[in-house]
Amino acid sequence: MKYLICLLLLIFTQISSADSSKVIRVCWESEMKPPFLMRSARGELKGIIVDLLNKIFITEAIHVKNLVYPWKRCLLDLERGNVDIVPNASFKLSRSKFAHYSKPIYTTNLSFFYLKSRFPNAAKFSNIEQFKAYVVGGISGFNYSFYKDDITIDTGVHSRRGLIHKLIKHRIDFAILQREVFFSMYINNIKYIKNIGYVKAPKKHIKNYHILVSKKSNNSIKILNIINDGFSRLQKSGEYKIIYNQYVTNNSINCC
Repeated sequence: MKYLICLLLLIFTQISSADSSKVIRVCWESEMKPPFLMRSARGELKGIIVDLLNKIFITEAIHVKNLVYPWKRCLLDLERGNVDIVPNASFKLSRSKFAHYSKPIYTTNLSFFYLKSRFPNAAKFSNIEQFKAYVVGGISGFNYSFYKDDITIDTGVHSRRGLIHKLIKHRIDFAILQREVFFSMYINNIKYIKNIGYVKAPKKHIKNYHILVSKKSNNSIKILNIINDGFSRLQKSGEYKIIYNQYVTNNSINCC
């Protein structure tokens, strides 16, 4: 009888272990990033990256366990090995100490947004020196390391909407944000779109985004290869473009 119980426990453990190897813990930032990360009317996660990862992992018969935490918490849990992957990450050398970077999954158009009524000539700004006299706003925990000491960035807000609100209230002069994200957020608010202008972010107006894989995850290199190979497959098949076009219109990139 004892032998039978031990055998059953061993089988159960092996099954559980096999099942757990087919589960990927994905940490999504709680601050939504449309069109890449959004919620449906039912509160379910959707968006370009959500759909892409679902496609990739379904093909591999891998179950996705979605966790939604603040951005800093996602990175901390990734470093500790509490989650397996964190999408929507730009390159920062310090992160490579605890995570593998996937190939670039998408690029965005990084811009400096401003109120047209306050800075009617800002559309002519083109170099970093022209922004040094102004207060430029960013978001706490986000990566602005590529500017180093060029400009001082006020990261006193924790959300994208909070950043735009701060701009509207004249508490900052410019706000750093991706054009695709801004227009996805305010596509139905003509008032905001008409009153806010933008210029290409100096030095770095195109920004690549990756998926981070925790080095503490089991089979981290295998997970990385699944993501990279799956992404390449979706690009070649045209499925990537179909998913992208479901969420992004030309207005998201070239507007106003």
